Amino acid sequence: MPTGTLGRDRNKFSNKGGGILKIEEIVASGSAQTMKFLSYLNESGLNIDPRMTEFRGEEGLLWNIISSGEVWKWNSVLAQVGADEINYLRQYDKYFHLYYKSAPRLDGYVQEIYIPLVKITSPLDLKFKNEARNLPVEFTALSPKAALAVTPNALSIVEDAQGNIPYGVIYESNNPVGEVTTQVGTIYSTIV
Repeated sequence: MPTGTLGRDRNKFSNKGGGILKIEEIVASGSAQTMKFLSYLNESGLNIDPRMTEFRGEEGLLWNIISSGEVWKWNSVLAQVGADEINYLRQYDKYFHLYYKSAPRLDGYVQEIYIPLVKITSPLDLKFKNEARNLPVEFTALSPKAALAVTPNALSIVEDAQGNIPYGVIYESNNPVGEVTTQVGTIYSTIV
């Protein structure tokens, strides 16, 4: 649910990317692992689709629209297209967690996004032409089976008032908290 205040604020304007994306495979056991930089980024974005269900009468008039949940998809365009990146993105049956930190706004605030459970869902589309070559990648968030306490605490996945567990968290401050460092095995047993 929204927190904070809405209103006119010129400091909330932003005109550039420059963020960082880190991911790491989630495995059933193991010690804490540092998340990996995936690549230099040409572009990134989070798509939150409200999946609305429409109800129409026989005459075709729209009677109502009701939310039927959300789907979160993270998309990035990677500037690095070497064999390492290509092979890493072909791990379709594995689970990952994802962390993104935006570039700072004029007032020093950054947005950090943590999605604890994603799968790679994009086809690899490798173009060979006489121009800059990029590698698009899409991660689709999966619903965690339980709330997840992580370090740093600001990125923990907390159950809402209705008992729903969100796909992830979007955190904003002028003091970034950084990537998740909780043990990988603990994340796997809690949410997978």
